[in-house]
Amino acid sequence: MSSRFVCAMLLLCAAPVTAQDFTFVCSDFEFQVDSTIDQLEFTLPVHIWGPGAPMVDSQGFSMGLAHDPTALNVLAVDFALPFTPDFFQEFLHVGGWSAGTIYAFLGGVFVTFPDPVAVLDVTYETVPGYLTGATQVLELTFDELGVPPVENVVVVAGAGSFAALDHGSVTFGPGSFQRGDLNADTVVDISDAVAALSVLFIPETDPPICMKSADVNDDSNFDVSDAVFLLSSLFVFGAPDIPEPTICGVDPTDDVLPCAEGCL
Repeated sequence: MSSRFVCAMLLLCAAPVTAQDFTFVCSDFEFQVDSTIDQLEFTLPVHIWGPGAPMVDSQGFSMGLAHDPTALNVLAVDFALPFTPDFFQEFLHVGGWSAGTIYAFLGGVFVTFPDPVAVLDVTYETVPGYLTGATQVLELTFDELGVPPVENVVVVAGAGSFAALDHGSVTFGPGSFQRGDLNADTVVDISDAVAALSVLFIPETDPPICMKSADVNDDSNFDVSDAVFLLSSLFVFGAPDIPEPTICGVDPTDDVLPCAEGCL
């Protein structure tokens, strides 16, 4: 750890620590993956909220977040507030990261947290081979990481205030989707057939975010037969119904169609 980082944090954190007026928030996140996805890169925000001090001016903060090193690697920790601080330093550890910032050494730059505010953007990637396509849950836990350990504090008037810690998690899993809902408006109707035909026959048309929804006849492919099947189910008396899930649910068929985002 650099001496500049240590000196900077000591400068603002030397005064006595006050009550937990601030909360560090790492929310719960979900990513839809299946057996076709071996590795995933993603970016998560970390927030600070000051429910006990909504209008108190902060001068900086430091924090650390731990994860399972057999599941994730951290690639980057980026300052997310809309200005360039005088000091910002991040450290990437095996199994976590830590970071600290001072907005302005001479004062004049302050941030309040009346609502949760994204202060950092953290980019991770899964360890190759970790994802299985089944549901997997990883805990993201605020911790004091590094040597010396970086404390989870917000700096106010030169004093460090220990933050309350709202830990988070990341869930990877097959996710849910609605078969036939190509345009993701939660209703299966003729507009979805139009969307299917547009993707198939109009160049540069964006495909559905969840290709499983486009596999209307559940044959593990997406082609013109899916548009025909959808139109038949809507307008031909006695035609086969669309296979499950016809409301938000998990695919009963093991196929390789990607689904980057499904339904809720």
